[in-house]
Amino acid sequence: GTTVRLYLPRSAVAAEKGRGVDAKILPRGKGETILLIEDDPDVRTLTVKLLESLEYRAVAVADSDNASDVLAAGLVADLVLSDVVLPGGTSGPEFIENARLHYPNLKVVFMSGYTSEAAGGIGRDTPLIDKPFQRRELAHVLRETLDRGAASATGASSRP
Repeated sequence: GTTVRLYLPRSAVAAEKGRGVDAKILPRGKGETILLIEDDPDVRTLTVKLLESLEYRAVAVADSDNASDVLAAGLVADLVLSDVVLPGGTSGPEFIENARLHYPNLKVVFMSGYTSEAAGGIGRDTPLIDKPFQRRELAHVLRETLDRGAASATGASSRP
């Protein structure tokens, strides 16, 4: 039966409607397809919502086996956003190493709740974002990675 009341002062500035101030300055997707590999269902669901709010198309799977199946079925992924530690014995970096045998130009961003030293197996030029990450951080790292080498073929389109 406890009642808690919180009184806050009114702001002199009117609230903005829509996506907010942040949305106007964040880099956006251009409809690119992101293959998300994340084993935690809550993190996976939240990340899909973040990706879609940034105007990316998200295809989400829980592990590297499912990711391999999705790519083999013909998904043209512009970028893979993968957890470093995955269930089933294949880590994110191992999955990418194997996937690049078929898709040599596949772009990747890793995410991890571990320190970069503990995450291990990630190349120096491969972005790693720490979980939990902010929408702003995700927006910037995705756009920078996708725009890097944009003149060359991307992802699964380079399949032999």
